[in-house]
Amino acid sequence: MTFAVDPSILVKPATTGAFGSFDEGYALLAPVAYRAAYRLLGDREAALDVAQDAMAKLVSRWAEVARHPTPEGWAVTVATRLVLGGWRKRSGHRPASTFGANSPEGPAIERADLVAALRKLPRRQREVAVLLYVADLPVASVAAALGCTDGTVKQHASRARTTLRAALA
Repeated sequence: MTFAVDPSILVKPATTGAFGSFDEGYALLAPVAYRAAYRLLGDREAALDVAQDAMAKLVSRWAEVARHPTPEGWAVTVATRLVLGGWRKRSGHRPASTFGANSPEGPAIERADLVAALRKLPRRQREVAVLLYVADLPVASVAAALGCTDGTVKQHASRARTTLRAALA
């Protein structure tokens, strides 16, 4: 299954949190959830499953998400929690299909190391790192989502990168 995004939807500012319909919200948020899951899992099919699970949660919480100040952040958070929850349920053991084609274990081990390093970051640095680098949101959207200035986001991103670089070296 692929997600088709109507380009006219993307003209709306990301931080308005207002959608005309559920279909608009789904069309915008499903690809965001997929990208976040794919970056963590490295497997297209598993990422599609996570994105669909996230969109199932969207159905039950549509009224809340439609008014959310950063619905993209909501989608990334839900997808990330679903991935991490799946890893926890399997006690950290990921199936071979999520390891990647080139190296049977390398990418998954690197992802597990990254997740462990992210968990050690202070909460705000972790939030900034995930929203900037996993969700691929611009600095202004991250600042709006977290209720801080662009400069604060950049400061936390710099500190998070420094800590992650040392932890993953």
